[in-house]
Amino acid sequence: MKPYIETLWAETARRRTEDDARSVRERKAVMVVQWEPLEVQIQRWWQSQPDNLKIRHYQIAEIAGLCKGRYRERPALREIAKALRNCGWTEKRDWTKHGRNRRYWILIP
Repeated sequence: MKPYIETLWAETARRRTEDDARSVRERKAVMVVQWEPLEVQIQRWWQSQPDNLKIRHYQIAEIAGLCKGRYRERPALREIAKALRNCGWTEKRDWTKHGRNRRYWILIP
């Protein structure tokens, strides 16, 4: 009975390593296919916006909810800010009491 149990343990360990390697390969394949650079994601989103929404100010959290990260579900906010700057966006602050000193992003044509 002991040799049988040892073979079961060896078979289980072999299957786990194969499954782990397979899942890593599948995850890498999915990431390569689904991820696009943030600049491309932002430009595609901006082009799909109607004209009446292009004049408003956007907070970075709004834009972050629309982007897909390379390694996680959502990219880091600093990476989104960098991509926005590369796309020609400008960061401003609303210093009024109503604005509560929030940062917002605008695209100046």
